[in-house]
Amino acid sequence: MGDVMNGFERLKQKKKMNILQAAFDLFNEKGIKQVKISDIAKKADVSQVTIYNHFTNKEELIREVIKDYTHKKFEEYSSLLESDEPFHEVIEKFILDKVEALDTLNKDLLTEVLDRDEELKVFVDHFYKHYSMPLFVSFIQKAQENGDVDPTLSLEAIMLYLDMVKKQIESLPADYFTDSRQSKFRNDIMQLFFYGVSGRKQQ
Repeated sequence: MGDVMNGFERLKQKKKMNILQAAFDLFNEKGIKQVKISDIAKKADVSQVTIYNHFTNKEELIREVIKDYTHKKFEEYSSLLESDEPFHEVIEKFILDKVEALDTLNKDLLTEVLDRDEELKVFVDHFYKHYSMPLFVSFIQKAQENGDVDPTLSLEAIMLYLDMVKKQIESLPADYFTDSRQSKFRNDIMQLFFYGVSGRKQQ
C-alpha cells in the first residue's frame, strides 16, 4: 500500500512541476494577462481541474511559479559558488549565467508580479536577505581567505563594486557575452573585472 501511495505522490508532484514549468514558459513568452488557465493546461498536458487541484486560483499559481524559479536559480548558484572550481572561473560562469538569464527572462514579468502581489514581494526580499546574500558573502569571504580577493578590502566595498559591475553588465545586450564573435570583448571585461585598467595581476 505504501509503494502505491508513494507512486501516486510522485505522479502528483510530477504533474505539479509540469504545470509550474508550463506556466512559467507561457508567462515569460506572452505576459501574465494574456495567458489563461486553459493555455497552461494544454501546454502541461493536464486538465484545468488538475491545475485547480494544485492551485486555488491563477494568482496562487503565479506566486508559486516565481517561488519555484527563485528556488531553482538559488540551487544552481549554490552549486556553483560552493564548488571547488577556481575563483575566476566561478565568477565568469556566474556573470555569464546572470546575463543569459536576463536575456531569456521577460523583463516585465517580475516587475508586473511584484507590483501586484505584496506577499510575493515580501518573499523575494526575505529570500534575498536570508539566502542569496549570505551565500554570496560566504563565497567572497572564502575567496579572501584563499587569497583570491584582497583580504584588506572591506566586504561592503567589495559588494558595492560587484553590484555596480553587475548593473552595468545587465544593461548590455546579452550577445556581448554569449556570441562567440564577442570573445575578445568578453575577455577584456573579465580582465578589467579582476585586475583593473592597470592590468597588474595578483602574484
